[in-house]
Amino acid sequence: MTTKEKIQLLQNLSIGSQPKAMIVLLLLGYRSGVELDLFSYNDPALHVLRTLRTIGLHCDCLKKEKNVSDAYRATVCISDTYENMVNFYKLVEEGSKVTSVKSHYHRLYGAFMGYPQTAIEAFATQKMFSRTMLSLRNYPEDMKYNFFRVFNFSKQHYAAETEVVKAWEAAVQEVAPDIYDELRHIAA
Repeated sequence: MTTKEKIQLLQNLSIGSQPKAMIVLLLLGYRSGVELDLFSYNDPALHVLRTLRTIGLHCDCLKKEKNVSDAYRATVCISDTYENMVNFYKLVEEGSKVTSVKSHYHRLYGAFMGYPQTAIEAFATQKMFSRTMLSLRNYPEDMKYNFFRVFNFSKQHYAAETEVVKAWEAAVQEVAPDIYDELRHIAA
């Protein structure tokens, strides 16, 4: 199956535009994992899992919860290899028990997500920009669609980390223009 065919199957899923874009980045090798939350208004978890497996990804449903309104939430771990998926599954499961932001969990999670090492090292320290601080900054014009800014930037390496976000955005725009357009439509 070609990358284009995989993206077409992915595009047909009702999981949200940003998760689709993150899965495209996984398919392209920019990430080793994606944590996907599904809700009652998304496609059923079983259908999503089957589709992701059809396009060659390894995935498993970590947990399913039901709330009082009979809506559900499922967390799906997706990865590029079976071994990575198993390790990622264990990591996400461990993350639900983490109480300290300085835990090794955050470094491992960031690496699976493809975050820059500089941002991972700065996380939860004085070297990190908070999301509030970043939203007050004047973004360059090409950063206004910040759906790809899924990690906290470090203060010292902000420019290089911005380039990572731009590369992710350009990659999705090139290979999955319809998914990219969905994101732009949401941002407008």
